[in-house]
Amino acid sequence: MKKTVVIITGMHRSGTSMFTSYLQKCGLYLGESLLPGNTGNERGHFEDTGVMHFHEEILQRTGHRYIIGEMTRPVFEIRESDPAVISGFVGRLAQKDVFGFKEPRTSLFLDLWDRSIPKEYDKKYVFLYRNPDLVVDSLLRRGTDPDVTANPLTGYKCWYIYNRELLRFYRKNKSHCIFVSIDKFIQQPQVCLDRINKKFGLQLAGPALESIFEKKEFKQNSETSRKYRKRPGNASVYFKCWLLYQKLRLLNLS
Repeated sequence: MKKTVVIITGMHRSGTSMFTSYLQKCGLYLGESLLPGNTGNERGHFEDTGVMHFHEEILQRTGHRYIIGEMTRPVFEIRESDPAVISGFVGRLAQKDVFGFKEPRTSLFLDLWDRSIPKEYDKKYVFLYRNPDLVVDSLLRRGTDPDVTANPLTGYKCWYIYNRELLRFYRKNKSHCIFVSIDKFIQQPQVCLDRINKKFGLQLAGPALESIFEKKEFKQNSETSRKYRKRPGNASVYFKCWLLYQKLRLLNLS
């Protein structure tokens, strides 16, 4: 039987770290080189440092940062050696039958990963999404993204491009992708886990979510970002985000 690689991604501040920490407890092997906790993620990021640095290098080739402040799909410089790097990452992690990684920037490079992962592995993609207001609020509270602090509209644009890339990829690869609302997951973690297991043919099982996470840690206040909606030029960006968010909500657990 093929080994299964589970790729978890989504816009920054969409609950990917918390979700991935839970799947780790449920038996998903993440490797030994995980990014430690820091501002905004004191419990840890649960993402592979090598994968993160690989994505950062690609972004830097064309002068981008992980906060994408535009509404059009970025064009990146992909080198002939990049698929081999990805194959190396997968081989290093493939110590268990079911393994994977989480990295938000993967949202921007899904096609590259999909064609670069060796054919002997089953590829499964979990896409986390969250209300754009709550994401931007979380970015502002964290305070480590100067582009967003200076202009919160940048956060909305970034939310849009990350999630539009998820939707674009999903439409071409529905059988091995699943969308998960982080809010619905927090409310009914077992329902979400059961659906993931059923769609991907997995047998992940673990402790109650409350054993690793307290709901009060996941804030639901969006007042900070809401005041930016009515500023001149902001309404159209927000409207596009909201329309996309409604499309994602219809795809939860599908």
